[in-house]
Amino acid sequence: MELYMDTHLADRGILKTFPYLALLEAGVNFVQKRAGKVETCVILDAEVEADNEWVVLALTTDKGRKVALDVTKECIDNAIIVNPIYGV
Repeated sequence: MELYMDTHLADRGILKTFPYLALLEAGVNFVQKRAGKVETCVILDAEVEADNEWVVLALTTDKGRKVALDVTKECIDNAIIVNPIYGV
């Protein structure tokens, strides 16, 4: 899988401190169970807030499906919630 990020995230340096790996894994696993092997994943936006962390992902699969997800981690109970935006 190829991983990319939007340039505004790189410019802000947010991914240097952002604990996003669990969110990426949850998003990729969600898509792979429903739409096929993920070939590319683009982090469109990411943020760490007081009570949660989230990423917006755009993914493409080996079957040509395009999927967008909002993946959120609630810091109170560490629950990871995957919300499909497009394609699933």
